[in-house]
Amino acid sequence: MAKSAQSRLERASAHPTRPETGPRAAQAREAGTETAPRAPGTAAGGFEADANGIDREILGQALAQTSEGVLILNRDLRVSYANAAFCRRIGHGAQGLVGKPFAALGPAPLKGMPRDPAAFEAWIGERGSASGEVVMRSRSGVAFPAYMTIAPVQDAWGGIVAYVATHLDLRRAKLAETRLRESVEMLRAMSTAAQDAMMMLDDAGSIAFWNEAAGRMFGHSAKEALGQNAHLLLAPARYHEAYRAAWRKFTQPGDGPVVGKTLELEALRKDGAEFPIELSVAPVLLKGRWHAVGIVRDITERKQTERNLRLFRDLLDNSNDAIEVIDPDTMRFLDVNDKGCRDLGYSREDLLSMGIGDIDPNFNSASVERVNEQIRRSGAAIFETLHRRKDGSTFPVEISLRYVESGEKTYGLSIARDVSERKRAEESLRRSNRALRTISVCNATVIHATRERQLLADMCRTVVEQGGYRMAWIGLTARGANGRARHVAAIASEAQRPASLPAEWVEIESGQCPAGRALREATPQIAEDILADPRCVSWRAHARRCGYASCIALPLKEEDGAVFGVLNICAAEPGAFDADEIGLLQGLAGDVAFGVLNLRTRGQRDHYQKENLKTLDQLKKALLGTIHSIALMVDKRDPYTAGHQKRVADLTCAMARELELDAGRIEGMRLGALIHDIGKISIPAEILNRPGKLSEPELEIVKLHVQAGYEIIKDIDFPVVSQFETPPS
Repeated sequence: MAKSAQSRLERASAHPTRPETGPRAAQAREAGTETAPRAPGTAAGGFEADANGIDREILGQALAQTSEGVLILNRDLRVSYANAAFCRRIGHGAQGLVGKPFAALGPAPLKGMPRDPAAFEAWIGERGSASGEVVMRSRSGVAFPAYMTIAPVQDAWGGIVAYVATHLDLRRAKLAETRLRESVEMLRAMSTAAQDAMMMLDDAGSIAFWNEAAGRMFGHSAKEALGQNAHLLLAPARYHEAYRAAWRKFTQPGDGPVVGKTLELEALRKDGAEFPIELSVAPVLLKGRWHAVGIVRDITERKQTERNLRLFRDLLDNSNDAIEVIDPDTMRFLDVNDKGCRDLGYSREDLLSMGIGDIDPNFNSASVERVNEQIRRSGAAIFETLHRRKDGSTFPVEISLRYVESGEKTYGLSIARDVSERKRAEESLRRSNRALRTISVCNATVIHATRERQLLADMCRTVVEQGGYRMAWIGLTARGANGRARHVAAIASEAQRPASLPAEWVEIESGQCPAGRALREATPQIAEDILADPRCVSWRAHARRCGYASCIALPLKEEDGAVFGVLNICAAEPGAFDADEIGLLQGLAGDVAFGVLNLRTRGQRDHYQKENLKTLDQLKKALLGTIHSIALMVDKRDPYTAGHQKRVADLTCAMARELELDAGRIEGMRLGALIHDIGKISIPAEILNRPGKLSEPELEIVKLHVQAGYEIIKDIDFPVVSQFETPPS
């Protein structure tokens, strides 16, 4: 095939003196641009030929190696040469193509191209060359697109000796074009459907691309936005200088502080309103200049959600209770608020790697089942347990737990309230109630007590049985005993006998017992923890044996403040006496002291009363004797009316009894009647004893005895009559 083409080229160049013909040659002659004839020995392709025709071999190899299909047609439009690339594409061998008319290879390759050789020569001569897309068909009938270029081959005088037709297979190009078109369509569809704003800025920072979402987001149509400086159009004025500085850095190497990052900024709408955006910027190099592709997302709703979540988080973190979110399947923490972290002494990161069992010493499968059963019954579980801090200490909590459905997941919501203060208050209230209950019963005991020793024994019994204390005992001392007391009453729970008390509690040595200090210092003394108090070494063994761990000694005082005894109360637990309870127990000690002093005062009063009764009886007898003597004296002075005063006394008593007067008043009236004529002692005896009728002046003198009797006894302070009654035995 190569040799045939070469021979045809040789023939075409064998007429070196042939004048140029054809329309183009005529035009060239008229224009004065006619080319000189080519020197013999120079090939039409421009290769310089030597005597051996080396240029023809090079031309053949070049045509064989090219990837384009090449046909050489003679002036009759028949194939004189076909390279390997063309043969492969249509599935024919070169020998089968040589000599075939070009038209036999398919339909007219180019629009308007004549099939007649003469007409074709004139047609191509007018154009110089022709090209365009054609449809080629392989031997198997498969059609494929190609780009054909056909040009004439001229001799030295410009005459057409052959035609060269090149065919570029467009299948890959068409496929790439289709894919590019599809990609463009896909990109257009994506940018149209995208909810995020997409824009491209050229190297001057002007908007070169603007999708519909950008228009919706910023309020500018594409017509309004394209060509505008993006920073001036879309950014608040306070950012302009920073944007200009960043853009200068970006346009040089296509890099900058925002490239490859997602930033949260403020943007400006057409109406001037600012709103938060999320911006991602990527560099694109087009025609040697850096462009920027930006994707902008309106994060107004997200920011509002974040604010709401932050507010919700702030509310959770500032809650007075610990709030924990738990995975019910694993019982591990999914979230914990700040209060929970502070209560437990862990960071949130620490707790998120832990579970309930790490902080609750009471946690086990049985406790989980109890809680779940309570939730099944009532929808929530409320219970008390302990939580263990990071330092190992524990504190009481009240847990409110329920399960919450969110989506397809179930979560445990636990609210843990530190109830340490409440427990302390409850314990303080319990102690106060214990002391009040004890005081109440002790007061009743004081009221009904008649004997001192029984009172002290009952007081100790009440302290132990009603107050719930472990032991109580009372020691009494005399003035000047210097902290030494006589042990008079003791009661202990669990049948502890008073005889088991250590001797030093009765015979107090210097400073070895709260009771001794209370006696000497006249103030309450407390041993908070007997087993740890170095001052209590001598009676630790007794404390262990009897089961008490703390003690309070309360002095018993007289009205002048002198201490005459001590009340000792022992409790089973260390630190059993708080300030409120101590105040109440001091009141109890005051009641005990009052009871003792009251009994002692009552005894003294009874003694004095007995002595007074003896004296009163003697006075009564003396008074009665005196009254009878006065009555007898009056009778003796006036024998005429002898017995009159007694009879008046009898009548007076009879009338008083009829009036149902009390016995004391009746007795008083009797005594008064007996001496009602005592004034007669002022009347001369010759008048009282003279027989016969008294004269008028004498009668007036007799009448004066009433006033005289009043004057005699008016200044005498007679005792109350009832005092003369004999008291019941």
